[in-house]
Amino acid sequence: MIVDLIRETATKTPDKTAIVQDNDHLSYASFYRAIYCTRTYFENQKIPRTGTAVVIPSDLRATWVLIMALRTLGLNTIVLTNLKQIAELDVKDISCIALMKFNLSRHLAALANFPNILAIPVPGEIYADVFDGPLIDIPTQASGGHFIFSSGTTGSYKRLFWTPEFENEKVKLRAASWDLDENSILHCSNFGIWTGFGWKLPMAIWGIGGAVIFNQNPNFAQSMLECGANVVYTSPSVLKKLTEIHKDRPVRDKCRIVSGDYEMDHEDLLQATQTLNMPIDRIFSSTELNETYLVSRIKTREDIIWYSIYANRLVEIVDESDNLCPANTEGYLRVRLTKHDFQSYVDNPDASAQTFRGDYYYPGDLAVQRDDGKIRILGRMSNVINLHGSKVAVGPIELAIKKHLGVREICLFTNIDEAGREELIVAIEADSMPPQEKLDDVKADFEAFKHVGFSCMKQFPYSLTGSGKVRRAELKKLIIKGDGDIQRA
Repeated sequence: MIVDLIRETATKTPDKTAIVQDNDHLSYASFYRAIYCTRTYFENQKIPRTGTAVVIPSDLRATWVLIMALRTLGLNTIVLTNLKQIAELDVKDISCIALMKFNLSRHLAALANFPNILAIPVPGEIYADVFDGPLIDIPTQASGGHFIFSSGTTGSYKRLFWTPEFENEKVKLRAASWDLDENSILHCSNFGIWTGFGWKLPMAIWGIGGAVIFNQNPNFAQSMLECGANVVYTSPSVLKKLTEIHKDRPVRDKCRIVSGDYEMDHEDLLQATQTLNMPIDRIFSSTELNETYLVSRIKTREDIIWYSIYANRLVEIVDESDNLCPANTEGYLRVRLTKHDFQSYVDNPDASAQTFRGDYYYPGDLAVQRDDGKIRILGRMSNVINLHGSKVAVGPIELAIKKHLGVREICLFTNIDEAGREELIVAIEADSMPPQEKLDDVKADFEAFKHVGFSCMKQFPYSLTGSGKVRRAELKKLIIKGDGDIQRA
């Protein structure tokens, strides 16, 4: 278990920093002692040793300590931002609810709805001695796992169970796929511990003896490149914000920026590389897989479009019959599974059968591979429109419309209107509808659709993971039921 690797670093270099929480440093030795103190406290509370422990987060440092301690006692853990999510996410077999005592008052009313579940508020006083003393062995032989969730952009959050099996191998392989080592100081933004990035990245860093920076200030981007990190993971929306912040303010600390695979305007990415003047790596990965599988160091416009396959991954483009596509032929992306990847979703056999097929993971992306092996992602299979009889991925089209209209976000959908006619809906996130002449320009580009509608909303629904992805299924429902009036051009 990861706790054993934390113990190794704590023994070799006890004063080395493991966590920086809002500029407060916690060493590996203190981190390990905090886990031991918390585990002992739980034992004294006669905590059940089976089932799932719900962890209500406070600051990320304290939340991680609670999780580590509970898992060493054999409990599976799940992090929920509020107790309403127990029903929303269908969490089962709950044995206890753990939270820090200073966070108790915010959840008292909700806890009253679960009178038969043991609630354990952990007092901060138990950590008085974590800065000194021996490193006492923590048994990890019967450790529990952890539940995380996919981003929910398809309309539902699919649950995945991280088992303790091969855990130490998994975290080290994850670190290698991100080019991390014991000297890495990673700022991983504010991704929740119930997300893939929020769970796997800190684990990868601690598995190799590096340091993680947590900053839960809403304005964390202001100091993100000036906090001592040498690796920064961020979403495209935050990357764009960093570009704006440092447009007239040189970056003090040089580091490597890693950005997710989400759609971002190509000009914005190139502007970021020029303004920030530091390496920017773009990765394409999935919550379901342990390591990333497509990577690109951005230097030119081509690097934004074409990815290289990560060395330890087998990535293929296949047709609808699962036959390999020739080079330069569009098809469906699939990735060969390893023993370190998730193999199915929890309590969701239909989604599992669609995504995990044979020895492969099918993320649901359309892609094409060049003769030199590089891959371009064309868009989600679920996000395609029928244009002139051909299925076309909407991602590149949406970026072009977004730029032309000068709005925050664009999503395209097809729909059957009240008269039974097929129409294209252009969903616009903006404070107000763009000028009619610009809407006419967009309509002219879609001659295949006799009917084109425009719907403007001030705020799209976004995934709660912090990824910046639009929850398209929910957005379409909001528009169709009338929350966003459709203006038909």
